[in-house]
Amino acid sequence: MRSLNNLSPHAGCRITSVRKTVRASACRRSDAAWRCLDNRQTSKILPGERGLSVDCYSYTALVSVHSWRVRESFASYYLACEDTESRKMSDLDDNPDDDQDAPDDDEPAEPAEGDEEPAEEQAGEDEEAGEEEEEQKEEGEEEEEPPPPVPLTDEMLREGMSLLCKTGNGLAHAYVKLEVKEKELTDINILRGYIHLRYVDLSMNALRDISPLNCLTYLLWLKADQNQLTSAHMEDLPYLQIASFAQNQIKDMEGIAHPRLEKLNLIGNMITSLLGMEFRKLMSLHTLELRGNQLETTAGLYLPNLRNLYLAQNTLRRLEGLEVLVNLTTLHLRDNQLETLDGFSEHMRALQYMNIRGNLVANVKEMGKLQCLPMLRALVLMENPCADEEDYRSEALIALPQLERLDKEFFEAEEKLEAEEARKARLEEAALGAEDVQEPEGE
Repeated sequence: MRSLNNLSPHAGCRITSVRKTVRASACRRSDAAWRCLDNRQTSKILPGERGLSVDCYSYTALVSVHSWRVRESFASYYLACEDTESRKMSDLDDNPDDDQDAPDDDEPAEPAEGDEEPAEEQAGEDEEAGEEEEEQKEEGEEEEEPPPPVPLTDEMLREGMSLLCKTGNGLAHAYVKLEVKEKELTDINILRGYIHLRYVDLSMNALRDISPLNCLTYLLWLKADQNQLTSAHMEDLPYLQIASFAQNQIKDMEGIAHPRLEKLNLIGNMITSLLGMEFRKLMSLHTLELRGNQLETTAGLYLPNLRNLYLAQNTLRRLEGLEVLVNLTTLHLRDNQLETLDGFSEHMRALQYMNIRGNLVANVKEMGKLQCLPMLRALVLMENPCADEEDYRSEALIALPQLERLDKEFFEAEEKLEAEEARKARLEEAALGAEDVQEPEGE
């Protein structure tokens, strides 16, 4: 307990002031002061000293008569009052030495000797706390809230509009081209009212829904690359000719049925099957880009008017259903997992260029399966195991005499002549072998 001598200067001044006022009657009123202190009768005011409570008066009177018991009891009570008073007077009594000695509230208190926990229990609790924090972080990552909506605004439209043309009826003019890229857009509902747009580029945004474009019935050209689309589903747009949805998260080909669509780009998505596309409505489609997806087979591809098919960088293991591609001229199958060259048909009479680079074809004899392709002029088989064999080029030319280029090099006239002679020699040997087989039968 703090002694009376350690009271602050403010408290001492206050006590001295009261002492001068009531010294004469201190002894006479000491008993009354003690009773007031016990009963906490703080509402009584001394005559002639308005504003001072009986607590202070009682303390002064008791000091005068040197009552030890009262001094010690009242000191405890007064110290609590002093702390409150000192906080109020902090602006007048600012001592830098006191600030240095005062403990920092932010520093953790030292535990008592009896309160210390064993180190193993504390370590276990720390590990459990760390695991809980990690689980909370993982749950937070899994339940990430979608980014705040970023709608397409009138100001963006004014900046992106161009190409003033006549409207469909020829009686007015309107801007028909819009380019709004890298704006992190999530909402394009405003486009429902811009029905005269014909060319729209919304690449590099955060779109997940492009249904407002269904209202653009005059649309000819659409580019929505590098967004967050999971589907390219749209209502049939009667004039749409070119559509690009590259680098999205599209998983299927459902809902793509635009009757005049000529070129479709789906590079870098997550498509695993060619089923679901309404091929009967895509009779104008001549170029299909499906590079960088997750296709394992070509089954279900029914596009008889298709001329260019790009299937590189998938996981193709077999070729199926290609016989319907009677007008196909270019076929890219680079960087897949093909081990054989099965699946080609004599109906593919228009095929001129084929790239099978970076697959797993190991036997040069597999090139003989391409003899059903009479128009094939360029073949790329580099980065296959068969390309490391010594007779790789000659075997290719013997099997496919119409070839003009293998990989990146054109055939020389001498190579063609040698291959022709070797092919004739093999044909003669084959004919002799057939005769030898037939003679015993005749005998």
